[in-house]
Amino acid sequence: MSNMKDEDIKTLKDIGNKLNTQDNRSTAFPLFVVQSLKKQYVDRSWDWEHAERKEDWNSGDLCNKCQLKELHGKNLPKYCEDCDADLFVYYNEEYEFDLQAGVFLTEHACKEHIKYNGYHYHRPRIYAISAWRNDEMQSIMKILSVLASKDGKVSQAYL
Repeated sequence: MSNMKDEDIKTLKDIGNKLNTQDNRSTAFPLFVVQSLKKQYVDRSWDWEHAERKEDWNSGDLCNKCQLKELHGKNLPKYCEDCDADLFVYYNEEYEFDLQAGVFLTEHACKEHIKYNGYHYHRPRIYAISAWRNDEMQSIMKILSVLASKDGKVSQAYL
């Protein structure tokens, strides 16, 4: 550590302090990831609340009202009961892991990422996963915990 700059050591201690004081959500060795709401398209169902117009469709399948809107360049409604039902697809919305940003050691870092980059995601949320059975990550988390502790011991959360 003799080659490390003081500011690097301070940063590592800050991360360790956040590890030692954060809510671990009853998870051993928690890591935090971003989840984003994604549409999972499914077979045709009668749940019209989740119907959405297909991206490619035949104009002849539009009702008269929607044909006029299309003709005048107006936005078509998401769903229209008068149009041919085959113009619509159906989906469920489910949260999926979005690992483009990677995994965060602290919930605080994940929150900050979403705060500044949330526009990349659809209704993002934070999800805790465990580094259980990941010896490398556990070792790093323990070292950071010791580095930040006043007595040089690993936090109870990482025993």
